[in-house]
Amino acid sequence: MRKMVEWNTKAKILSDKEQEYLVNFAYGLKKINEFHENNLKRHLKKMQESGFEL
Repeated sequence: MRKMVEWNTKAKILSDKEQEYLVNFAYGLKKINEFHENNLKRHLKKMQESGFEL
């Protein structure tokens, strides 16, 4: 997830709120549950469509 944060910081694909949401989980500020996992997968898909690679 940290790689996603770093990539999006440069690419600006996600909105500011989506970026903040991702940061909260990437740096352990919030715990992931099934609901959040689905949202993070949706953000990942959006980033992959714009060129992000795992």
